[in-house]
Formats: sequence, C-alpha cells, structure tokens
Amino acid sequence: MTMRRRPPIQRPAGSGQWLDAELGALRRSPAAPEAWWRFIAHSVERSRQQWWLHPRAARDLLTVHLALFALSRRPWVGASLVLCATHLGLLAADDGLSTADLVSLLRANLPALLPASRWTVAVAALSDGLDGWLARRTRRETAFGAYLDGLADVAFWTWFSTRREPNPALRILGLSFWALPAMGITAAYFVEGRSIDYPRLGLVRQVSAIVQLAFALRALNTGVAPVSQSRMRQPGAELAARSKRLDSPAVDWPAARRMATAALATLRDRGLGYAVIAARRPFE
Repeated sequence: MTMRRRPPIQRPAGSGQWLDAELGALRRSPAAPEAWWRFIAHSVERSRQQWWLHPRAARDLLTVHLALFALSRRPWVGASLVLCATHLGLLAADDGLSTADLVSLLRANLPALLPASRWTVAVAALSDGLDGWLARRTRRETAFGAYLDGLADVAFWTWFSTRREPNPALRILGLSFWALPAMGITAAYFVEGRSIDYPRLGLVRQVSAIVQLAFALRALNTGVAPVSQSRMRQPGAELAARSKRLDSPAVDWPAARRMATAALATLRDRGLGYAVIAARRPFE
C-alpha cells in the first residue's frame, strides 16, 4: 500500500549545512566531553547570530513571551522562549512571526496558561488545525513554522499524557504518538551525524487529528483534572474512579481501547507507518 507523503520541510540555505557540519563533527568523537561542549558553544553562538539577523522575529518572540510570562510566571514559558530563539535560523527572511506561528505558540504554552481547565485539550486540538490553515491561507509556510507546529504538539500532548490523563492505556497512546517519535528523530540526528528527512505521512496527520479529537471529547465529557505524579505511580481509589469514566456512553471508548492496543502492537512489530493504519481499523 502506497501512503501519501507531505512535502519535506525546506530549510533555508545554510541552515541544514551548518547543522550537518556540527553533527558530523560531534559524531566523530561522541564520547569526548570537549566535543559536546564545543557543540553547545557553537549552537549558542549560532543562535546569537540569528537573533541579530532576525530583529523583527526576535522582537515578536520577546513581546509574546513577556505577555505570556505576565499571565503565567512558570518556567514553561521560559523554556518556550529558549526553544524558539534557538530555531530562528529556520526563518529565510526577517518577516516577523506570522499569525500561524502565534497560534502554535499559544498551543505550546497552554500547560502554563490553562493547566486545570477542561477546555485546554479542545483549544489545543482546534489550534493544531488552525495554524496550518492560516499558514497556507496567508502563504506564510516556513521551516520555522513547521518545526514550531511539531514542537508545540510534542510539548502539549506529552504534558497532557503525563499530567492530565489518568488512564494508563491512554497515557501510553499519547506518549507513543508524540513523545517517542520526537525522541527517536532526535536520537537519529546524533547517531547519523546529520539532519534527516523523516517521513511526513499524510495518514499520520489524519490519525493525529482523530486521536486529538478523542482526547478533547473525553476531557470535555469527564472534566479530567490534573493528576499528580505520585497518584500516577500509585493509583488509588480516586484515580481508579476516574479511569472508569472511559465507559461514558458519549464516546465509543471500547473502540478507543482497541485503537490503542492495535496501534501499540503494530508499532512494536512493523513501525509507525503501519501502526497508524491499524489504529483506524476499530473505527471503520
């Protein structure tokens, strides 16, 4: 079966070459602490240069994150600023941040802005489709926006899976769909010593939308509240009662369980491409 792929992310000239050179140098001596310190130092210097080469984008980033920090003084906002600032080299021109980029930034920082609201998941799911639509509508599709979209997804859904979702099976599903692929791609960069053009399967995007919708409906239907890490490690009566809410008749949760089981089993045996196909079968 041939699966349609979305076009690869086009990096600006010089960005990919710089990263490949630095990763290649690190790969030649991965066990040497000096190589890692040199890689970090070069990355910081590269980020500093790109910050000055993109003053409008840097100004927009700083303004947005200062506003976010005023609303929620959490370290999460600071981490968001650092991640964005270190990726400004993905902007080919200094056009500032687009509306689509601002929507992605909002999604990435929802854990700091609305950590306990039942609407947080619904806002995240809606914004994931909105930022892509805005980028295409305004013709502002950039490598920076594409990576920001993916990082926002990984950040939000990893947080949701570990801090808000009390059901173990659904936590595993969320982590398997967003956190594990991100970790695998990052590891592949360092193992191969170069940036890799990972597959962007259109079907993965469709299944991602289905999973996000299911999580949003569950959160709106049950009002899933934050779950402490200690309760996640030692489930008690309260956590068990929350897990039973999967039986709510408003959503076909037996199908969701079968989706998670099929996806995880196939992911282990055949890889992500076939796993997302298997994930759709219980709903067909």
